[in-house]
Amino acid sequence: EIGSTAHRAHQWVLGARLQQQDFEELRDGREVNLRTGATTNLLLGERLPVRDFPRSTTTRSSVFVADSIVSPSGRWRVDPALRWELDRTKASPDALLLADNPSFVAADTNARRFTPRLGVTFDAGRGHVLYAQAASGFRAPPVFDVNLAFAMPTLGYAAIANPDLKPETSVGYELGWRRASARGTLAATAYDNRYRDLIESRVNLGRDPQSGLIHFQSRNRQRARISGVEAHARATRATMNGAIWTWDAALSIARGRDQQRDQPLSTVDPPRLVASLAYAAPSGLWGWQSVLRASDDARTDRSLAPIYEPPEFAVIDWLAPRQIGRHVEVNAGLRNLFDAKYWEFARVGKVLSTDPQLDFYT
Repeated sequence: EIGSTAHRAHQWVLGARLQQQDFEELRDGREVNLRTGATTNLLLGERLPVRDFPRSTTTRSSVFVADSIVSPSGRWRVDPALRWELDRTKASPDALLLADNPSFVAADTNARRFTPRLGVTFDAGRGHVLYAQAASGFRAPPVFDVNLAFAMPTLGYAAIANPDLKPETSVGYELGWRRASARGTLAATAYDNRYRDLIESRVNLGRDPQSGLIHFQSRNRQRARISGVEAHARATRATMNGAIWTWDAALSIARGRDQQRDQPLSTVDPPRLVASLAYAAPSGLWGWQSVLRASDDARTDRSLAPIYEPPEFAVIDWLAPRQIGRHVEVNAGLRNLFDAKYWEFARVGKVLSTDPQLDFYT
């Protein structure tokens, strides 16, 4: 931080940041036959050690200025900010990487961007707060996406580099409301983010006809949009005998679309609800909590490969902590109380629907 000051209704800050980070990855190891004592460095068809991306050095620089302006009544606050960012990566392939990938050509990256932001907050009284924000975003291509060269023939897949990966830029709008009282809290937010060259990491491209391997590669989505709403509610009530009941619920609904290709974004989770009801005994030594986890059907981009789209599910967990003495607590619980078979979208977002091991992801 270079300097900051507070004067009447203004509080501004001017700062700068410089970060340099080195990336180096090496897979090494040996297998020991416990019966014969023989050792080998040939594992899953690969002779170790191997390197899957070049040694790289990333330098990130930024300069920013921000202000906070409060009205005389204290009910309005305006927060403007401006940031300039520079991200550079220098890749240095060595003999170990080139031994497995003799035709590999490493790419350096150099990205920069101004990212302004403006936020407004209004205190409506009686615990109600309204806020709005417009912000510009920037994301340089990750080191692992630009120069990755990873192959696992025994398992049938490979991740390939994309030296043409561009920086990601975005403009986002957010509108929200929150309320806090002695009984609990309520909050709701609506947002709309629009992207240019959105970076989608390790897209499943399907099976390569020449090598027979399933290929993954990070890609830019030229024009994309992610919008949605999030809501949260929490209430607490104490009974006459000192027991405490707590109700909590969080809802997230997001939709992502590749507008250039008119396809869903496979990196956006389906609508999701998490709700719980908890009871704490007057003694504070024991209680229970019932948790509902529910998800809607998933939608993925199936234009390049038949990606699996997990169906909707609802799962109930029951948990019961118990304090035993001053120093011991026992946590018991029944997970997936009604034995539902389900897939979490985050685990199967890049798995083919034809994968014979699909049930292993349940």
